[in-house]
Amino acid sequence: MNQSNPDQIQRLARHLASLGRENAERLQLVVDEALRLLDDPELVIPEVQPEAFPWEQEEPEVSGPKGIYLATVTDDATGEGLTVYFAAVLARSESEARRSLSRHWTRNLAHLATLARGADGVVPYADLFLSPKLRAALERLENSGDRPAAFSYQARYHVNIS
Repeated sequence: MNQSNPDQIQRLARHLASLGRENAERLQLVVDEALRLLDDPELVIPEVQPEAFPWEQEEPEVSGPKGIYLATVTDDATGEGLTVYFAAVLARSESEARRSLSRHWTRNLAHLATLARGADGVVPYADLFLSPKLRAALERLENSGDRPAAFSYQARYHVNIS
C-alpha cells in the first residue's frame, strides 16, 4: 500500500470516523469488493465513457409532432450533497429530448435521466417540481396546435446534509 502522504490518510480516516461506524463499514465493504475485483482482472469492467451516446449519434427527426418529455436525474457526491434535476422539454423523440437536456446538464446526467413522454408522464420527484397549475400548463402546451418551435423548463433542488 502506498502511504506517500500519511497526513492525508489520517485526515481522511478522521473524517470517515466522524461519519460513524456504519458508514465506515459500508466503505470497507466497497474497498473489499474493489480489491476482490482487482484480484481477478476478468471481472473488472472498465468504466470507459463512449465517444458518443446512441442518442447523440441518432439522426434528428425533422417531421412529426413534438410532445412534452419530463425528465429527472439525481447527482450526489459525498461532501457535496444531493442535487435533483427536473426538466420538461418539447421534443419529437426521447433522443431529441436527451440532446436538449445535454445543453443544460452534463452529457452523463442527460444520459442517466429518467424520461417519460407526456405532460402527465411519471418520473421520480415530479410531485416536487410540478404544481397542478404547471402540469395543466404543460398539458395545454402539448395539446395545442400552435406549439412553439422550442420549449424547456428547468428546475433544480439541492440539499447538503452533513
